Amino acid sequence: MLPYKRSNRVAKSIQRAVNDFLQKETNTDGLGIITITDAKLSNDLRHASVYYSVYGSDKDKKKVSNFLAKITPSLRGFVGRLTKLRFTPEIVFRYDETVEYAARIDELIHQINDEDKK
Repeated sequence: MLPYKRSNRVAKSIQRAVNDFLQKETNTDGLGIITITDAKLSNDLRHASVYYSVYGSDKDKKKVSNFLAKITPSLRGFVGRLTKLRFTPEIVFRYDETVEYAARIDELIHQINDEDKK
């Protein structure tokens, strides 16, 4: 069994910190429901990719993307204070399409089942 890498542990800490920041430090009213789905960190702990999804329209997704880009500098400071790393990683937000992909697969399965019943 492979040992659990430090970057994975720190990534989960960053994910929790981003969630805390969004809930406690920002006003997300009017942006749809934002969910932080995952965080990945480079092995040198210098670069973090934070994955998010948005429950809402395409317009909401665009607003959330702009909002996250705007708050990234203050979020990075918040993450740095919580994680107490020597270097606070650069944070890049990436939209997570997994939820939409899973919903599309579910929809296709239901269509196939409905056709089989006919």
